[in-house]
Parts: sequence; structure tokens; C-alpha cells
Amino acid sequence: MSAITITEIINDQSLLRQRQDDTTTALTSALLNIDPSSMKPKLIEWASLRFPPAFLFITVAIDVPTVCTDGTTRGLLPYVEFCLGQSIGQILSTLCEKFIGMSFAYSYDSSSLSIVISKL
Repeated sequence: MSAITITEIINDQSLLRQRQDDTTTALTSALLNIDPSSMKPKLIEWASLRFPPAFLFITVAIDVPTVCTDGTTRGLLPYVEFCLGQSIGQILSTLCEKFIGMSFAYSYDSSSLSIVISKL
């Protein structure tokens, strides 16, 4: 049986915090600080297809840690909400404020969050 040192615990926790910070930055950029004009090519693609419902708008790959920085185990969606400090409903509302006349929904699996768009 090997011993664990305080230094090892601090290093492991620091790595988890850096990983969480990187995830938070990526999610914030992709979902909260999205520039509507940067999405015009995707929106034009959607329009050229005659606005099919549930068109894939954004996909974010997420590597969920086994244990979060607070010691809690979370699945992908709770981890996203933990990192951003917002519910998925709040995130979708933020998108609706930036893209008028459109609605958003989400789906997720064990490694990615996808946002789809539909015309109102």
C-alpha cells in the first residue's frame, strides 16, 4: 500500500481546476459569448435547406472529469451547468435573445452537447 501526500492531492486538484477552467472558457465562448454575425454562414446553410426544424447549430465536445473540483461526480449536462453557473434553460434563453425568431433545443451524450435551431 502506497502513501498519498498533501502535495499529490494539491497537484491533482490543481489539474482538475485547470481542466474545469478550460472547459468553462470553451463553453462560455461557444454558448454565452457567441457573436451572432459569426454564425451567419451556418444560418445561411440552414436557410438554403428551407429552415428544417432541429437543424444542428452548435456542438461542443466536453471531457467530463470523473470527479469535479468540488469533489462531486456529475454527468455531462450537470457538469456544463456547474461550469457555467447557469441552467440549460438559461443558456437557451440567452441564445434566443441573440437570434430573434428562432428557438433552440439541446441534446447530449457522454462527450458532447449539441444545440439545434428551429424557426418560430
